[in-house]
Amino acid sequence: MRRIITNLARAEVVRNAVTLISGTAIGQLAMLMAMPILARLFTAEQFGAFTIYSSVAGVLAVVVALRYDVAIVLPEKDSDARLLGLLSCAIALIISVIAALILLVIAPGIAEATGAADLRWLLPFAALGGFLLALVSIFSFWFNRRGRYGRISGGRVTMMIGTAGGQVGLGLTAVGAVGLVGGGLIGQSAAVASLSLPLRRGIRVLARQVRRSPRDHWAQALRLMNLYRRMPLLNGPTALIDALRISAVNFTIGLVSVSALGLFGMAWKLLEIPSFLLGNAMSQLVLQRLAGTDRVARYRFMVSATLGCAAVGIIPFGLIYLLAPWLIPWFLGAQYAESAGYAQALVPWVYLSFLAVAMAPFYLVTERQWIPLVISTLYLGGAVGTFLLLRGDVLHAVTMVSVLTAVLLGFQIVLGVVLAHHDARSG
Repeated sequence: MRRIITNLARAEVVRNAVTLISGTAIGQLAMLMAMPILARLFTAEQFGAFTIYSSVAGVLAVVVALRYDVAIVLPEKDSDARLLGLLSCAIALIISVIAALILLVIAPGIAEATGAADLRWLLPFAALGGFLLALVSIFSFWFNRRGRYGRISGGRVTMMIGTAGGQVGLGLTAVGAVGLVGGGLIGQSAAVASLSLPLRRGIRVLARQVRRSPRDHWAQALRLMNLYRRMPLLNGPTALIDALRISAVNFTIGLVSVSALGLFGMAWKLLEIPSFLLGNAMSQLVLQRLAGTDRVARYRFMVSATLGCAAVGIIPFGLIYLLAPWLIPWFLGAQYAESAGYAQALVPWVYLSFLAVAMAPFYLVTERQWIPLVISTLYLGGAVGTFLLLRGDVLHAVTMVSVLTAVLLGFQIVLGVVLAHHDARSG
């Protein structure tokens, strides 16, 4: 009987993985198909400006909810999880408004420093982009809690197809970098609508309950904020530093050359497809599998999951490294031929990032978020320092940062397995 139950559990995990990966694959395929069109509609300089915008939006997306969205899967009661979701939305809205005001003030200076004039009025919209991405995360964690992986998958498909279609459509009107920004906002808005529609009844019920007894719900919200305070205090800084790592790289390259940043950004986007496809899907499943398991089972799963993820990722990333010199110029056009060198340099970085993202829930479940925080701080400092020293040779700097990051992320992954083994022996 135990074997039957175990096999059924494994089958369920496999089905969930297939659901998440297949949905993400469809969306990523749409983005991949759009890239050669976008490369011929937008210049490297316009992609460079969009990369800076996306960096700001990406940083905001992971911090505006103070990481309380991640805690949605943890409470025993659905009522507490719903309140955490509402709390996350409210916090995200407030911080996004503040961020928009700040960006309005600093955008002209950033535009002048990078030479990307469009950023003067496009950059404040990064606050809206960050808010929409935060909502997608909040709704996705709720559906993850409920085991409704099809909804998560559908939201991802909607966002990526909407983004690709919006950017291509706006690009045909020759509106410049605004087409890339506008297309992204279209896809994100579509994803929010897709994920929120099935929850509209529950949202209305919760809103009525809050209006009836605001003091009780406010007291409960404060209790939940205190209970899960490690999210903003430890998980939040880790996520922020991790987001700042690539954003700092983008800004440093942009200060040297917006065109070089566009070439780098296209290479990063190509490598991000397999990384996002595999890493985020596996992270959702690892988080659910590790939560509530005993220490011995946790260690065994960590070993098998780490080895499995490493084996799955080595093939696509290996092929990218080998084929990039002739594949990228053919795929993106001659103006992006130099992106091939950046793609090869980024392979160690992105491959180990995929493994680290997949295994990151271990530190969350065991309340050791301070370890990724320390490691993230080290490679943020190393990345920024390397680019400041080698900013005259962007490709060389990218190569050195990639190797440094891969070493540190590899250490983080191995340390997770070692700690899981220690927990199993001491438990």
